[in-house]
Amino acid sequence: MSLDRWQAHLHAHFTSLRATRKDNAVFALEHNLTNEQFAELVEGVHKQAVIGAPSDRHWLVWAVYSAEIGYEYSGEEYWQTFAERTPGWIGYGDRNYVRAVFKRFHKEMGGAYGLMNLCFEASPILAVFTASHGLIPF
Repeated sequence: MSLDRWQAHLHAHFTSLRATRKDNAVFALEHNLTNEQFAELVEGVHKQAVIGAPSDRHWLVWAVYSAEIGYEYSGEEYWQTFAERTPGWIGYGDRNYVRAVFKRFHKEMGGAYGLMNLCFEASPILAVFTASHGLIPF
């Protein structure tokens, strides 16, 4: 499936999830993809990442991808793990893009925000998303 189709699929899913949650947060890890589907999404992200910067057209794809890395990584350096798992990130990636994706997820999908806003005020580069999205230091 193309990243455009993954974006549409995820948009429909998270829009529906948000409608059922009302005032309760939605989490990027609640993408409801099977392991096979997520592997296909990752393959699409990797193909795109080696040829250019992430596209705003695929912001939900990147939110899900980034949250899963945050959930799975172990160690002290999220961005090192992110770069190791994302071909082309060193050349085309942008931490601010990922931060913007999660801010948009909060705004448009009712995503968890939690301590993030306090961390952004203190240090926009070192902000940490709640573990519910995966642990994502900025």
